[in-house]
Amino acid sequence: MNCDNIIDELRSCSSQKYKENIIKLGIPEKDSIGVSTGDVRKIAKKYKKQEQLVDELWYYCFHESKMIAILIMEPENYSIEEIRYYMNMIHSWDLCDMFCKEVVVKREDYKEFIESWINGESVYEKRGAFSLIASTSVHKNLTEKEVDYFLDMIRQYEVDNTPIIEKAVSWSLKELGKISKESKEKAYIVAEGFIKSSKKSNVWVGKDALKELQNLIKIPSRERLISSTSKMGKEYLSNNEE
Repeated sequence: MNCDNIIDELRSCSSQKYKENIIKLGIPEKDSIGVSTGDVRKIAKKYKKQEQLVDELWYYCFHESKMIAILIMEPENYSIEEIRYYMNMIHSWDLCDMFCKEVVVKREDYKEFIESWINGESVYEKRGAFSLIASTSVHKNLTEKEVDYFLDMIRQYEVDNTPIIEKAVSWSLKELGKISKESKEKAYIVAEGFIKSSKKSNVWVGKDALKELQNLIKIPSRERLISSTSKMGKEYLSNNEE
């Protein structure tokens, strides 16, 4: 099996309507075939053990071929320089998030990338740093010290006036707040601090994060906090009314 066959398979799953929808979300039109993430994941499963295809799939420059490349990468098989190289080839927020969640956060040295990318020159490096913070708060068992460390990084950050950065900062703050009641309180304080800022982008992040943080509740069946406005949250509150 070669990459030409994979591209043909992607094209056979393409949808013009889906392509139009993702273009509206900021995915570059010229790079997109128009295949749903679900279908991309199904195709990628067939090639999970064929890591030799990764570079060729990246060089095709199709959005979906890069997604498959990310999904078949073995995180620890790449040097720090190679991880940075692939990040420099990313030009959309969703690829950035997928790369961070599927590859970078699974490495032992993932914190090094957070620390270097948070003040990086590229908008996607910055997005990547906050995507990693959000991912690690979900997939890692963070200690209280680590939660404080990441919250402090967010607190000190001067948010770029760029939507994909603003949303990523808010996302990371929300995810940290869902770890426990204690982390929720700490994230809430950080969000309130942003609202008091004279910088418009900081204020937006604070307000957006608070919308979710103030509605988080703890239910016995879930380890993490959930929104009281979610289906599960509403059911729990309804069943526990006095």
